[in-house]
Parts: sequence; C-alpha cells; structure tokens
Amino acid sequence: VSAQTLRISPALLKIELSPGKITTQEFLIDNLTNNPLPVKINVEGFDSNDEDFGIKVAEKISTPLADWISLDNTDTIIPAKSQTKITATINVPSEVPFGGYYAVIFFDPLPNPADLTIQGNQINARLGAITLASIGVASSQNEAEIITFTSDKSFYNADSPQLTLRAKNTGLNFFTAKPSIVVDPLIGQTTTIDWEEKTILPGKVRRWERDL
Repeated sequence: VSAQTLRISPALLKIELSPGKITTQEFLIDNLTNNPLPVKINVEGFDSNDEDFGIKVAEKISTPLADWISLDNTDTIIPAKSQTKITATINVPSEVPFGGYYAVIFFDPLPNPADLTIQGNQINARLGAITLASIGVASSQNEAEIITFTSDKSFYNADSPQLTLRAKNTGLNFFTAKPSIVVDPLIGQTTTIDWEEKTILPGKVRRWERDL
C-alpha cells in the first residue's frame, strides 16, 4: 500500500435526518502529495454484522441511506498540496421507518500512470467517510444489553484471564459505548480499566476482548 495520499474531513459523520427533508453535507479532501491526484468518489452501503470492527466492505452492498445520497462530483483532480470539497445531498423519502441508517462515501485515489510505468504496480488504500444517520429517534434514546461477559478460565494465579464482552444495541438509534471494568480485590486498591470506544448500530452486536 502506498503512503497516505488523501485526508478526508469529516471521516465520521453523525447526523439527524427527517422524513421528506433534503440535507446537504460538505466533505473536504486534502491532496497530501506533491503531484495532482485524480480521485473517484462513490457511495456504498456496508455489512454491519462484524462484531470486531462494526463494518465489512469487502463487497458492494446497497443500504437505504446509500440510495438517498447523491454527490455533486464523482470524479475530480486535486492539485498538489491542495484541498477541494464535494457536497453530498441526502434526500430522505417522505415515508420512512424511524431508526438508524448508515452508508460510507469512498474516496479512491487513482494511480498515476507514470508511477505504474516506473514501479510496475501500485496499490492505493481506499478512504471512506462513515455516515450514520438517525431518523425520528433522539440521541438520548439508547437501549442495550450485555449478552456475553466471560473469562477464559474460572480460576487463575499469576496469569491474566482473557475477558470477552459482547453488547447488543436493542434500540433504534446508533450510539457509542466505552466499557469499564472495575477490579475490587480483597487486599489492595480498586482499579478501573477502560476499554476502547466502539459504535454500535441498531440491532447489532459489538465485541471487546482483552487480557485483564
């Protein structure tokens, strides 16, 4: 994979939409290279059943939000060390179920023909701006349940147990969760261990694993 060529802002968009309303959102694209850079832009859905990473984009998938988004530009050339912007228009149907919707806007840098001639092959990493939308659901209306909290062993001495936590979003809204484990020994100080922050989409499960 080549060195980073693009920077996208925002890389994660969380937005509230309304049925029958049109919303626009600007994305800024920075060319970090010393040469003009062609970029192809498109909108896709993604598989949200990956418990570890939350999304899987190995294959093109259609989602309602992806179908609602149109771009003012899908092919552009960004001058060296310069910035450009594109506008995404989100046209929500007048009748749509309340809940959470998601899509990803991909920004694919195209290989420079001169680089292909010199290097033979060049692989550019795909950059995606994750878009999460809520319709008719307040951000405070979060519901979840812990469906798994286990250790790889019941007893241990000097070694560290492997803990697994799985949480399911049982509500209609996406939210971000950051679990904490409080260790309260019979002798010694109480310790709080913070786990990484993850976004859980409606109806989906995310998993945390780590040594204690």
